[in-house]
Amino acid sequence: MSRKENLLCELYTKKGTWKIFVRITNMWCLNKHNGRQSIEMVLMDHTGTKIGATLWQELFPEFEPKLRCGGAYVIQNAKVVDTHFDYKVSAIKYLVYFVKTTSVKEVDRPEIPPNVHAITSFADIILGVAKPDTLVDIVGVIAKVIERKTVNPTYIVTVKLRDNSHVEIIMTVWEEYALQLDDAIEKNHFVQKPLVVMLTLAKIKETKDKYPLSVQNIKHGSKLYVNGDKNEIQQFHDSLRVPFYIGALDDDGGVSQSQSTQNCQDKFLHNVQIVSFGEIKTLRQ
Repeated sequence: MSRKENLLCELYTKKGTWKIFVRITNMWCLNKHNGRQSIEMVLMDHTGTKIGATLWQELFPEFEPKLRCGGAYVIQNAKVVDTHFDYKVSAIKYLVYFVKTTSVKEVDRPEIPPNVHAITSFADIILGVAKPDTLVDIVGVIAKVIERKTVNPTYIVTVKLRDNSHVEIIMTVWEEYALQLDDAIEKNHFVQKPLVVMLTLAKIKETKDKYPLSVQNIKHGSKLYVNGDKNEIQQFHDSLRVPFYIGALDDDGGVSQSQSTQNCQDKFLHNVQIVSFGEIKTLRQ
C-alpha cells in the first residue's frame, strides 16, 4: 500500500516516516564555525508552503549528485527537527534533515510551480506583524540612495525603498549584492527609469542604537532582482504611482537623490515664460 503524501504544513518532530513531494527553490553551501559544511535548501510543495532543509557533509557523496535547484523530488524518511538557525525561511518552525535512511527520487510534478514569492508589505515589517526570526520577500522602488561603498571591501549599498502605499523602509545589501545594486544605480543615471527591486529571503534587522529598522540580504541564500522579468516586479511596475529615484542631474550638476516624473516636469518648466502669439512672431524675427 502506497504511503500517504504529506504537506509541509503537516510536518512535526515526533514522526520519522514522512513522504513529501517538493521542489528545491533555493540551494547554497554553508561553512559552519566549526569547519563543518552543509548544503542548505528551501523546499516548496504544491501549495506554495516552504521549509528549510539541511544536508550535512557526511552525506554529500550519497545525496549531492541527486539534488539540483529547480528539481522536483519525492523525499521519504527524512528527519524533522527544530530549526537551529537564527532565521527561518517561512513561518514553519521546523527543519528537514537528510539522514542515512532518507530516500530521494526526482519526479515530474508540474503542479509544483518553479517558485512562489509571498511578498511581505513594508507596513507588516514596521508594525511587527512580520516576525524578525522569519526571512521575507520584499519588493519596492528605490526612493533614495543613502550610501554606496563599493571601492574596497566590505561592499555595502543602502537605499530607501518605497511601496505603492507610500510606506518606506531602509534596505542594505552587502558584498556581491551591493555590487549588483550599485551597477544598476550607475547605469540608471543614463536611462533614468524607476528602479524596482525585489529581495528574497531577506532578514529583518530591528532598530538598535543609531541604526533604524531595515531589511538586509543573508550571506548566501538571498536573491536580488532589479527591473527584471519577475512577475512581482512587473506587477509593481504596472501599478507604480509613487515618486521614485532616477539619478537625474540637479541644477548644480550633482546627482539628485530622489526624483519623480512630476519633479522632472516641474524642473523642465521652472523658467518657462508665457507669451502671446504676437510676441512669438516678434521673437522669431
